[in-house]
Amino acid sequence: MSKKYIVVLLVITLLFTLAACGGGGGGTPQGGSSSGGAAPSGSGNSSGGGGSQTTTSEPKYGGLIRIAGGADLNAMVGIPWDLFPAVTQSVPWADSFFLETLGGEYTGALAESWEVDPEKSEVRIKLKEGIFFTDGTPYNAEAAAWNLNTQVASGKLFYSFKGAEVRGEYELAILLEFCWNGFFPTMSTHCYSHISRENYEKNGEDYARMNPHGTGPFTPTEVVPGAYARYERNDSYWRTGKPYLDAVEILYMPDAMARVAAMNSTGADAVDVVSTNLGEQVQQIMDSGAPVNRISWSSGSICIYPSSANADSPFNKLEVRQAIAYAIDREALCDARGFGVLWPADQVIPEGFKGHLSNPNYFSYDPAKAKDLLAQAGYPNGFNSTMHVMTSVDRDIAVAMQKMFEDVGIKMAMEFPESGAAVELRNGGWEGLMCHVFTALSNTVDSYYLQYDIYDQFNVSAWRPPDMEPTYLDARLTEYVEQSWVEKLQKITLDNMTIIPVYFTSTNYLIRKTIHDTGFGIWSTGTVWLPEEAWRED
Repeated sequence: MSKKYIVVLLVITLLFTLAACGGGGGGTPQGGSSSGGAAPSGSGNSSGGGGSQTTTSEPKYGGLIRIAGGADLNAMVGIPWDLFPAVTQSVPWADSFFLETLGGEYTGALAESWEVDPEKSEVRIKLKEGIFFTDGTPYNAEAAAWNLNTQVASGKLFYSFKGAEVRGEYELAILLEFCWNGFFPTMSTHCYSHISRENYEKNGEDYARMNPHGTGPFTPTEVVPGAYARYERNDSYWRTGKPYLDAVEILYMPDAMARVAAMNSTGADAVDVVSTNLGEQVQQIMDSGAPVNRISWSSGSICIYPSSANADSPFNKLEVRQAIAYAIDREALCDARGFGVLWPADQVIPEGFKGHLSNPNYFSYDPAKAKDLLAQAGYPNGFNSTMHVMTSVDRDIAVAMQKMFEDVGIKMAMEFPESGAAVELRNGGWEGLMCHVFTALSNTVDSYYLQYDIYDQFNVSAWRPPDMEPTYLDARLTEYVEQSWVEKLQKITLDNMTIIPVYFTSTNYLIRKTIHDTGFGIWSTGTVWLPEEAWRED
């Protein structure tokens, strides 16, 4: 492992082997149980990164936490199947069946215990008792089954789900077409949380979308999509004595400098948590003298998605996509803009994750070869196109790539869509190049689902090679995530240059030292935290 990885990862050891239907894993999901208490302890309050911010001090009640990020997490608030397939900030108003750690271990949230029956292709779950939605209606097997069956009817669940059956007041079975190694991570996301049926049916979907009644520690009191959301304490929360905070506010701050200023502020505009994968922003905050701790871990890669599925696009030709790959000087980009948290990517999946290739041998910086490939494709004089750069991408790196492409003959206009427009591009289509993050989950087969799905057609303008679908399906059906299958998925991607990696990135949470026990850095996808455990000492 390189020194750069060691500096950033420090004490994080990622196990990244997930249990599947029909088998246990690090967290023994089959037949597992949990008291649903606090998160596992992290590695302490370390300004160097790694682990979650914890303390041995006695928690205090009161106050609020303000979280700022570059994605609009408040656009779709209260209908879980609206959130799908977004990887969302753990929503303070909701709970899911399970929680998954970064290392692929599981603990129950709403689930008291569970049992997998691979012969019947079902998972039987016993729910915790004594839980209520914030409108006072009980959470039981009827409520859970209604949520799941409504999600199935929406068409937005994974394709294996058939529905749910009530087997007792607090017992239900989730029925599947087949068991697969993504079941537990799927059901650990807040896209599969639960809302009050009574509120939904009495007031309608539009009302419930902005005024959800969940089982979580907070409830939304003010939501302004494109700006912020405020969540206030649920005094009837089922975890006794929780939450500690009076309120949580999640702010949409697409401007990186605004986030830096907010972290350095001590007034009404101050924030307590900033999430970012932009190296310069991390350095600016850490060098500013702001009283913060940094939690950091390897989280994926920034990639280019050519519009290879568009028959009339130059990027429909493999030689053009290869030219794009050879035109990028990855070392120079990361030397200039890496700030210790970005590294040149020679593949899509980072080191430490299943599917990482030991010797990929795909990429080198060779502009002369890029020009030759363009000539072979019928573009000896190059062409004009557009690159759409998402908020997760360092803009200075994007502008530097624009110059590199121009040097081989491709003149790129630049577009920087904000999060709503970015989702429309990703799911509706684009022409040219789209540059955004390939999230590396502990289940790397699910990474392909979220970024490159066959059925829901995310990234619709990216071509699916014919051998992608059968390989993808076979990779999902193994008892555990297997290195060989994810290697095949990555090789298909790289052989066809349908996704072109640029640099590896890290998820970074910068948290004021007065904020404790957030759980950031413990739970999978990195956006999941435990708002009911968090507290502040000032």
